[in-house]
Amino acid sequence: MKRICISLVLALSLNFPLSSSADDIPTDDMKEATGFGIGALIGGLIAGPPGAILGAASGAITGIKDAEKDRKLARLEKKLQDKSIQLAYLQQQFDKVRAHHEEHLQRVRQSNRQEQVQDISDGFSFSVYFRTGRSDIDPTLLPHIRDLAGLIQGLPDIKVMLEAHADKRGNKAYNRKLSEARA
Repeated sequence: MKRICISLVLALSLNFPLSSSADDIPTDDMKEATGFGIGALIGGLIAGPPGAILGAASGAITGIKDAEKDRKLARLEKKLQDKSIQLAYLQQQFDKVRAHHEEHLQRVRQSNRQEQVQDISDGFSFSVYFRTGRSDIDPTLLPHIRDLAGLIQGLPDIKVMLEAHADKRGNKAYNRKLSEARA
C-alpha cells in the first residue's frame, strides 16, 4: 500500500512542474491536470490502486470538460463583445440619421408654414350660407370651420376679418341683429 501511495504521489508530482509558475501552464492543461490529480488522490484514498486509476481517468475527463466549457464561454464572451461594439456603432449611425431627418423635417415644416402664411396673406374667403332669417350653422360645415380655426390659431400674425350679411327682406334693425348673430 505504501508503494502505491508513493507511486501515486510521484505520478502527481510529474504532472505538475515545480519550477514553472502557474502563468506558464495553459489553463486547459491546468484544469485537466488538476482533475487528474484530485481524481487519482480521492480514488486512491477510497478504493486503493484501482480507485486511483479510475479516479485519475474520471478527474482528467472532468478537467477536459471544464476546459472545453471555459473555451466555449470565452468564445461566447468574445462574440458578445463584438456584437456590443457593432450595436454601439449601429446606434451611433442611427442617431446621426435620425438627427439628419429631424432637421430635414423641421425645415419642411417651416417651409410649409411659410407657404401657408403666404397663402393666407394673399387672402381667401370661406363662405357660409344661412337659411332665411336664421343664424345657426349647418352641422356639416362645423368640421371645416374647426379646421380653419385651428389653422388660424397656429398663425398668430394673421388678422381675420369676419363679415356677415342679411338680405333686404327685414327691417334694418332686424337685419343688423341677424348679421351680428351670424358673424
